Parts: sequence; structure tokens; C-alpha cells
Amino acid sequence: MENYKDEFEYKNETYQKIQGQSKKDSHKEQLLNQAIGIIIGLIVMFFLLPLLKDIPPIYASPIAVFVMFCFSYARGYGLRRLFNYIQRKG
Repeated sequence: MENYKDEFEYKNETYQKIQGQSKKDSHKEQLLNQAIGIIIGLIVMFFLLPLLKDIPPIYASPIAVFVMFCFSYARGYGLRRLFNYIQRKG
């Protein structure tokens, strides 16, 4: 019987680890991600557009897209890691 109890506790602990976040927390994360994205996008474009003004649009556009992709990826990854940390801790 003791072995069964240990196995149940292990499965329960594993389930809690992979359960995922609640819908409420998912909404919080996405709202924060979008709000930060708007702010970062405005700031980055404020500084990036003057740097690209003398470059032909055929080159400036992919550069701007790549820069925004990098910021977006870093923002999304950082927030996901933060929410994972908060979920594990709390």
C-alpha cells in the first residue's frame, strides 16, 4: 500500500508541474505582452526610423522588420519565463 501512495504522490506532483497556467493568468500575460509591445514598438521606431531615412526602402523595410522581430521575440520569451517563474513560485 505504501508503494501505491508514493506512486500517487509522484503522479500528482508531476501533474501539478505540467498543468499549465489558468485562463486568467494567460489573459494577464497576453495583455501585458501587448501593452509592452506597443510601448517598445513606439520607442524603437522613434530611434530606428531616423537611422533608416537615407537607406532605400527596399533595404530599410527588411531591416525594420528584423529589428522589430528581435525585440518581439525577446519580449515574448522574457515574459513567458517570468510567468513560468511566478507560477512555479506561487
